[in-house]
Amino acid sequence: MNLASPLSPAQQLELRELEAEVRSLPPSAGAFLIASGAVGGIVLPGVPGLAIALLGGVVLAGGNTTVQKLDSLVDENAPALRLEAYRFVSRFFSDLNRRFPKGAQPKSGSHPE
Repeated sequence: MNLASPLSPAQQLELRELEAEVRSLPPSAGAFLIASGAVGGIVLPGVPGLAIALLGGVVLAGGNTTVQKLDSLVDENAPALRLEAYRFVSRFFSDLNRRFPKGAQPKSGSHPE
């Protein structure tokens, strides 16, 4: 896949839906994404860690214009990379929510005191 290739209309629609989903994540998720992007950037140097860290900034920054400019820059120069990063984050948090639903209580005796 060419990361700089333009997105199809269906991919653009998917990206808009994923953007809304990711921007609605809590700030703790943004901090987690920045940390994992930094660690991922060390283990897998280059683009993967940077894209994840940028999405963490998007979650934390809200309306911060600097982060929005960086996000727009990635959208203009590598829209497919941006789409893949949003897909990854969406899948990751969907999986976490499925494995650890909100309000779930640990089984008694599973955590020693």
